[in-house]
Parts: sequence; structure tokens; C-alpha cells
Amino acid sequence: MSKHWFYIIALCITLFLFSACQELFYPTLETSQDNYLVVEGKLSNTGSSTRIRLTKAIGYNAADDEYNSSFETAAEVSITDDFGNAEILHEIGEGYYEAAGFIGYVGRTYTLKIITSDGSVYESNTESMQPPLEDFSLFAEFASRDVKEITPKGETQFVTQYGVNLYFDLKTNENATAYYKIDTRVIREEFHLEWRYGRCSLCPSTSVYCWTVGKLDDKPVVKESTIIDGTEAIKHYNLGFIQEGLYVYVKDDVIDPPMTMGNIITCNVSSISEKEFLYYSKLREQLSANNKIFDPLPIQPFSNIKCTTDESKVVLGYFSVSSQFKRDYFVKYNRGDQYLHQRYEDNVPEYISAGCTENYKPNFWLERY
Repeated sequence: MSKHWFYIIALCITLFLFSACQELFYPTLETSQDNYLVVEGKLSNTGSSTRIRLTKAIGYNAADDEYNSSFETAAEVSITDDFGNAEILHEIGEGYYEAAGFIGYVGRTYTLKIITSDGSVYESNTESMQPPLEDFSLFAEFASRDVKEITPKGETQFVTQYGVNLYFDLKTNENATAYYKIDTRVIREEFHLEWRYGRCSLCPSTSVYCWTVGKLDDKPVVKESTIIDGTEAIKHYNLGFIQEGLYVYVKDDVIDPPMTMGNIITCNVSSISEKEFLYYSKLREQLSANNKIFDPLPIQPFSNIKCTTDESKVVLGYFSVSSQFKRDYFVKYNRGDQYLHQRYEDNVPEYISAGCTENYKPNFWLERY
């Protein structure tokens, strides 16, 4: 037998042995965990109140009905400043604790304390409120993106979506790197008519105003400043994509197709510490992993809160102390428009839930001039 054939046979045997050694691994997952406390909350220098949310981590394989029991109820929650003043937060439901009218002040330090119903005591690190951002700019530009979709036949295809990208600019008076957390909420407004008594010239119609509320990015967005033209700044930072308002006619005897009237955007920019910036940066890395070979290793993000009665207890979440600057914006765009209609707005309510009204617009409703 020639040497050439010998190498081919040897290679085949090697491949067979490696493939024969493969075995599927099914890890054993716990059906429940130790109810780790999860803390979500921010003390700011603006707004009408301060809210802290307390929940408990549930097991990966936990039943759906365990979700409602994950709220941490009957806890004692307070925030203390460096002057010894303590503010009590009162439980308002679904794990939320609130102090109405309570805000923080720049340069002061604050500590969060939690006593849960089982007597465990949790305390945060002492956090200082950073100087506020003085101003920033928002603007939208025409954009498109290709997204992957699965057809009814199970095939993968790419579809082009049209809309706008929302961008963010700022300059600071700081002499060193500044760190920011950016939370952007989008309220999409839609309008349609309903013909509940038939379609005729004398038949009354019902005007229905609906709106949805969501985040522009479902992962934490943090950004640090860099030196641009001799000044610490952030330039042309893309906050995310807003799809155009599509009008699709579907014949219906009662309901007309909805028309997108515009998008109300609320952008909150918080001045945060470097430690908080690193926390949310690591968290974003974990949430952005796509099961690829070079993805970051899954690790538990550090917290600035610990259990003082049992240091072995794991705490998830972060108590944020940050000054905040808010801008409200309105963007309207449909395909075929020659230009974007965009403008700054004021006094958009802090808390808005999705909903609908009939024959009148809600008080926050905005439209194109």
C-alpha cells in the first residue's frame, strides 16, 4: 500500500474516533434558588418621587405562577444622607417602595438600607451624587436596517425596515472623563376610527387614540466622554432605531387601520460614577451575548449592596445615586415624507402606561404641526 493511502486511512480512523466520543451533555438545573434579593432603584435630583423596587430571583425552571410571589413585600426601606437625615419609603405594590417628594442633592452622599420580612439587613455603599449635565442635543436622521425574519415555511430571510436613527450629542465642563447612563423611552401614538353602528353618511364613528410605551434599547446604555476639540464631549452617539409608521389597509366593516401619529421620546441622561458605569457596562456585555465563541464569560455582576447580617447572601442589582437631565422630543415620519418632523417638547409626564381613549386625546398627546 502506498504511503498516500496510509495517510488517508489514518485520517479517517482519527475522525471516526473523535466523532464516536461525542456525547450530549444535559446540565442539572436547580428548580429553585435561595431567593436572592434583587434591588432596582435610583435617587435623583429631579422628579416627583424616589422609587426602589425589591424582588426575589426565582429558579430557571420555576413555574410561571411563582412570578407573582417574587415581589419582596413588607420590607422596611430607608435612605440616609451624610447629615444623618433618614427618609422612609412606603410600599405601594408589586415590589415598589416610594418616597413622594423626596429627591437628592448634588455633592451629598446617600446610603440605602433594607430590612426584609425575615429580618435580614441589607445596606448599600455610600454613594455621592455627581454634578448634573447642563444640556444635550437630540436629533433624528433617516435610516434603514436589515432584520432577520422566519417565513411561514420556516425559511430565514432578511427584510429591510425604514425609519430613523435617534442621535445624542453633549459637551461637559468637566476636566476629566465623565460617565453617563442614558434611558430613552418611546411612546408611539396611533389613531383609528371605529364604525360600530355601520358605515353610512349619517352613521357616527368613534375616534380611538392608542399608545404603546417601550424602551428604545432593552439593555442598559452607558457612555463615557472623550476629548473632542479640546472639550470632554460625546458626539453623534446612536441611541437606537425607530421604525416608520406603516399604514396597511385591511378591509373591515367596523375598524379602520391604525395610523401612526408620531413618537414621543423622553431621554433621561444621568451623571453616574465610574463604578456604576463599569457595573452597567458589564451587564450590557452579558445581555448582548449571542452564544458565540468570543462572547464574554457569564459572570454575576457585582453589586454595591450587601447583606450585613449574613455576608454569604448574594444580592443582585445596584442602588444608583445620580443627577439627571431630561429632554422630551417628538418625531414624526412616514415613508414618502420629504423631511422629518422633529421638535423639542416640555412637560411630558414621568409615568405613562400603555392604553387607549375614545373620542378624546390624553393630556400628553402630541401631533405634527
